[in-house]
Amino acid sequence: MASDLPPGIDIWKIPLLPPPPGVIPNFVDPPSQAHMLRSGMGSILGIMLVFVVLRLWTRIRLTRSLGWDDYLCILATACVFAYSGLVLSFIGNPEGKHGWDIPLGEVLTNHYWLEATMASVWVYCWATLFVKLTLLVLYLRIFRPSAWGRWPILITIGLISGFYVATFAGYVGICAKAGSPLWQTIQDLKCANNSLKISKAQGWFGLFSDLAVLIIPLPLVWQLSLTSKRKIGVMAVFLTGLAACIVSAVALAKRYSLVEEGADRTWENSVLFLYCTLELSIGIICSCMPVMAVVLKGFMAGLNQTWNSVRNLGTRLLTGNRSPPVSGQVSKIPSQTGSHEQEQELPDDMIPSGNVTGLRSFIRRLGRTNNDKTVASDHIATVDTVNGTDETYHVQLKKMYDVDSTPPSRGGQSSRGTGKNTSVA
Repeated sequence: MASDLPPGIDIWKIPLLPPPPGVIPNFVDPPSQAHMLRSGMGSILGIMLVFVVLRLWTRIRLTRSLGWDDYLCILATACVFAYSGLVLSFIGNPEGKHGWDIPLGEVLTNHYWLEATMASVWVYCWATLFVKLTLLVLYLRIFRPSAWGRWPILITIGLISGFYVATFAGYVGICAKAGSPLWQTIQDLKCANNSLKISKAQGWFGLFSDLAVLIIPLPLVWQLSLTSKRKIGVMAVFLTGLAACIVSAVALAKRYSLVEEGADRTWENSVLFLYCTLELSIGIICSCMPVMAVVLKGFMAGLNQTWNSVRNLGTRLLTGNRSPPVSGQVSKIPSQTGSHEQEQELPDDMIPSGNVTGLRSFIRRLGRTNNDKTVASDHIATVDTVNGTDETYHVQLKKMYDVDSTPPSRGGQSSRGTGKNTSVA
């Protein structure tokens, strides 16, 4: 490429793109989107990592094991971090600047930028594949549907796998040649032009596949033996994926802006990189939502119990009762029917504590599995449509949506054994 220039031309004084009218190229301290991209990616990745850690912690805590969807989630997370790491490694050097603020010599001599950019494109193919497979395998794990419900999931898995493997092979075949450095073949216009075509195809397929992954579980949920209100609640969990579809549509529009003649690709690419990271991260977060709902419900229950403890303490302080009975002590309550006091023994959990220990107790409760209330085999609800479903996820769905509307039978007897499947509540 450099050999095509006339002799005597200083490539460090020629801008990569001609500047707009009235704009003077700035090769010293030009404006850059590097800071915005680093901050945005850091925030997105941090939030995603919290969801993944809580998902794995909950799964191990409740079931002492991981499933294929969990392993795919770990693999997808690793690919997203690899993709983002590659992007962050060349942002600002020179990606993220306007083309007219980048000297041509930067493009011709910065081999790392060229190779890392292509490597990020390759990793993106695998990251997208694993994120979507995580969601689809999760559907199989939760529902284990009948043949009519299983086949759409398996067909979607096959289509998505075939497409992203093919796009990866296309990038490699176009921009990598045996015996030639990768940076050298990337400078070829054939690689650049064909890569943009593949990128557009990825955008369209990504949008439609996101919609397919979003829609597939909805009819399966609607067939569960739930009330309409609870069906809508379960659907709302899966419909969080709508955010990924919106980001995918915005990213598709950005891809088309990059193929326009005279497009400022080094500036616009940085925004596309951010959209891609956001789309991938939302996909992983959506795959964690069924488990995260369990964590959030436990958190809210603990928070409510903590608030009750604080409120009781405030009531005692206002009434001047600063020395309440110690937990486990017999509380004397005046009898309303007799002339003397009767000693009535109250349960420990009904006697307010004299110290502010609610927060400490709440933190301890976060580490419990509440097996006596939520994982007892006599109170596990199952999905009516699938007898062979994964019980652990059904327990989690029950914990998510059960409002304790069914009290336990008298004497601690189980309500199980009626011959009917109870609904996921």
